[in-house]
Amino acid sequence: MNTPAPKPLSHEQKTFIESIALYYENFGIPRIAGRMFGLFLVTTTPLSAEQAAESLDASLSSISTNVRVLIANGWVEKVSFPGDRTTYYRFSRTAWQSVMEKRRQAISPLKQMAEHMHVALPDDDPAREQLQEMTEWTAMLIQHYDSLITTWQAHLAAKKE
Repeated sequence: MNTPAPKPLSHEQKTFIESIALYYENFGIPRIAGRMFGLFLVTTTPLSAEQAAESLDASLSSISTNVRVLIANGWVEKVSFPGDRTTYYRFSRTAWQSVMEKRRQAISPLKQMAEHMHVALPDDDPAREQLQEMTEWTAMLIQHYDSLITTWQAHLAAKKE
C-alpha cells in the first residue's frame, strides 16, 4: 500500500519553500533542511524520503540526512501505514509547541552554569554581577517560554471548542 503521489508544487509553493530555506539557513540550518521544512508545511499528504527528494529535486542521501534534523527539532514526524514498509514523514502536529519546549530546554543548562560559576567566584569578584545578570536573563526566558507554552496550549484548546 502506498500513499497517493504528491501533487506537483505550484510556483507559489516553490517560492515559499525557498524563502523558508533561506530564512532558516540564517540560523545555521542547512538549506535543504529548510526546504524540507517548507515542503512539509505546504503538504498534508505524508511523503516518503523518495517523494520528498523528487519534489525538491534533491538527492535521497541529503533528504535522509536532513530528515533527522527535522525530527530532532520536532518539526517533522515519522508515519507508517499497515502493510507498507515505507517510512513516511509529515509536518508534526506538535511542531510549534516542540519548538518552544526545545528552546526552553536549551536555556536551562546556561542558567545552571551561570549559577554554579556565580557561587564559585569570590564575593568581591566583579564578574559576579555579569553572571547574576545571566542567571536572571535565563530565568526570565524560561518563565516566558513556560508562559508561551501555556498560552499556546490554551489557544489550541479554544480552537477545538
